[in-house]
Amino acid sequence: MIARRLAFLLLIALTAYAHWALASLGFSIQLDNAKAAGFAWRTFLAQPQAFAALTLQLGSALGLYGLYFWLVASLSRPNPSKAASVGATRAATTLVATWAALSWLVLRLNEHWFPRSVWSWAGEPLTQQAVAPAIDVICSVWILWRISQRITARVHALGMRPAVLSRRATTVAVIIAGIVLYGFAAPHSILEPARGRPDSIPSRPNVIVIGLDSLRRDFALSEDPTQMPALQELRRNSYVQRNVVSPLARTFPAWGTMLTGKSPRDTGIRGNLVVTKDAGKQSVAWKFLAHGYRTIYATDETRFSNIGPEFGFDQIISPLPGVADFMLGQFGDQPLINLAVQIPGSELFLPSLSGNRAFAQAYRPSRFIDRLETAIGPADEQPVLMAIHLCLAHWPYYSALDADFDTSYERATQQLDEQLDQLRQTLHSLGYLNENSILVLLADHGEGLKDELQQLQIKQVQHGTDQTVAQRLGGHGGSLLSASQWQVFLMVSGKSVAGPIPSGTSDQLLSLSDLPTALEQLAGIQTVTPNSGLLMDVVNAAMHLNPSIEHRATIDIETGFSPKDLNLTNPEGGAALRIAESTYDFGNDGRLLMKPAVLEQALDLKDYGVTDGRRVLAVVQREMGPLLVFADGSQWDVYPIDRRPAGVEKPPLLDAACQNPDMRHRLEVWCRSKRSAPSDSVMLNNKIDATQRNKS
Repeated sequence: MIARRLAFLLLIALTAYAHWALASLGFSIQLDNAKAAGFAWRTFLAQPQAFAALTLQLGSALGLYGLYFWLVASLSRPNPSKAASVGATRAATTLVATWAALSWLVLRLNEHWFPRSVWSWAGEPLTQQAVAPAIDVICSVWILWRISQRITARVHALGMRPAVLSRRATTVAVIIAGIVLYGFAAPHSILEPARGRPDSIPSRPNVIVIGLDSLRRDFALSEDPTQMPALQELRRNSYVQRNVVSPLARTFPAWGTMLTGKSPRDTGIRGNLVVTKDAGKQSVAWKFLAHGYRTIYATDETRFSNIGPEFGFDQIISPLPGVADFMLGQFGDQPLINLAVQIPGSELFLPSLSGNRAFAQAYRPSRFIDRLETAIGPADEQPVLMAIHLCLAHWPYYSALDADFDTSYERATQQLDEQLDQLRQTLHSLGYLNENSILVLLADHGEGLKDELQQLQIKQVQHGTDQTVAQRLGGHGGSLLSASQWQVFLMVSGKSVAGPIPSGTSDQLLSLSDLPTALEQLAGIQTVTPNSGLLMDVVNAAMHLNPSIEHRATIDIETGFSPKDLNLTNPEGGAALRIAESTYDFGNDGRLLMKPAVLEQALDLKDYGVTDGRRVLAVVQREMGPLLVFADGSQWDVYPIDRRPAGVEKPPLLDAACQNPDMRHRLEVWCRSKRSAPSDSVMLNNKIDATQRNKS
C-alpha cells in the first residue's frame, strides 16, 4: 500500500508539473507566465478583493482535477477480497496504467475538440502516430475493464446477485450516457425551461441590436454569394446604411457612442477600459426601461469593454469580467477545463471562461448561443430591447473549430456568419424576433488586414515638409488614415410603430451616434416630426416622411490609445504586461480601469481627424512632432502643422477640422490663415437648399 500511495503522489506531482510546464510556454501572447504570476501576486497584495472571483474559479478548477484523481484512484484500487494477495509492484503498475489510459483518453478528447490548445500541439508527437487509434482502443478497453472490476467488487460487497446488479448498472449507464449526449449534442441546455413562442406579442416592437465586432464593411456588403450568405439574406430584407462612421474604432468607445448618442469626447470613453463616470446614465436603455421595456445586454467577450448595468441593462449575459478573465484566460488552457466549459451550466463554476471568445482555443460559437438561450428564456408580452455583441471576427481570428494554425480573417467571418444564423433562428424560436420586431445589424469598427496592407501602395506627397508618415494600418483604432478601420455599416429590418421597414440602401453620411435616436423613433418612444433633427433615411422611409433636413457633411474621429511598444495585430506578451502594469488598476469589482493620470497623458498622444466618410484630414503624431495629413485612399498629402507654406493651398476638410475642439488648438496657424472660401458644410447645405427649391 505504501508503494501504491507513493506512486499516486508521484503521478499527481508529474501531472502538476506537466500542466505548469505547458502553461509556462506562454501560449496566448508569448507571455512569460512566471512574470504574469508575479504581476498577479503584487496586484493581489494591493487589492485582494479583486481576486475573489479568481479564487472561487481556481477552486472549481482544482475540484475538477481532484475528481479526476479520485477516479484514477478508484478505478485502480484492488478488490477488497484480493487486496492482501496483490503485491506492491502489481498495485503500483495498475495505478500507473489506469492513470496513463485515462490521461490518454482525456488528451485525445482535448485534441479532437480543441485543436488549437497547447496540449494538442504538445501531444502531436504521440497522437499523430499511426498506432494512435490502436492506443485509443487499448486505453478504452483497459478503463472499461477496470470499471467492470469495480462493479464486480461492489456486487460482492453488497451481496447482490449479478443479474440484479447488471440490470441496475445497465439502467444507470443508459441514463448517464443519455444525459451526456443530450448535453453536448442537443441545441439547448438541459437546464433550460420549456421553450415556445408567446401566445401574444408586445404592443411595442421588440428591438434587437446585434453588433458584429471587427466586421469590415466590404465583407458585410459583399455581393459574393459564398461570403457570409446568412448576413446577405438578412441584408436583402433590410434598409442598408452604407456610409457609417465609427468615431473611435475600438469596442468600448464605439458601444458607448452607440448607446448614448454622444461622441467619445462627450462621453469621456476615449479608450478601452477607461473610467466611465456618468456616461452610462445617458444610455438609451434607460429610456426603454422607463417605457416598460425589458433591457438585455449579451456579449461573448468582456476583456476590453466595461458595459454593465450602469448603462441601463437589467440583465447582463457575459463572461465574468476583470482579473479572473485575464488570468484564467492566460493559464486556463488545460484539458479538463477546456472540456468542462462546454458542459451546460459551466458558467456557474467557471463564469470567466464559459462562452468566452477571449478564451479562443476553447470557444465554440454554438456554446455561447446556448448560454444566451438559457439565460433569456422565452419571450412574453413585455417588449424587449436586446443588445448582443459577437466577437468572432475579432483577432486572433480562430476558435475551437479551427485545426489549421494558419487561420484567417475570412475563416473567422464564415464562423461569425454561421453563428449569426443560429442566433437569428434561436431568437425567432423564442419569440423575440416576430412580426412586430426591429432588427438592427451593425459593426462597432472595421479591421485593417495584412493581405490588404501588402497590396496597398501608398503615395505620400510632401507640401512644405520633408517628413513622411509611418502608420500602423493593421488592426483597428490605431490609425485614422486606414479607412477600413472606421468605416462601418448599419442594416435595419422588421416593423416599426408606423409600419414595415422597407428594403433599400442609402449613402447618407451617418455616425454610430445616430443609432439611439433612430431606435427611439422606430419604437415609438420619441415622436418623429419632419424637422426633428438628423434622421436616418430608414426612419424617414419607415415613418413615410420626406423632410428637408440638414445632412451632416463631416464627422469627428480619433484613434484609441496605441502604446508604441505594442503591436496591436500580434501583441507580444512582455510588452503587454509592462503596459498593463503601468497603465491599469483593478476596481473593487475586479474590472481593469485605466489610471486617470495615464488617460490625461494619453489624450495628447492620440491622432484626431475629420472625415466625410471617405476622405480624412488628421493630425498625426510622430516622434519628431505632429503632422497634418490629408488621406484619400492611398494618396496622402503631408503638411507641417506649425506653419502654412507659401503658395500651398489649404487641404480639403480644413474648415471642419477647425471646428473640431481636439484639432483647433493644434491647427492655430492653419485655422487663422484659411481663406474665406465657404466651408464644406456650408457648400453642402447650399446644394441641398438648391435641390429643394428646384423640386418645389
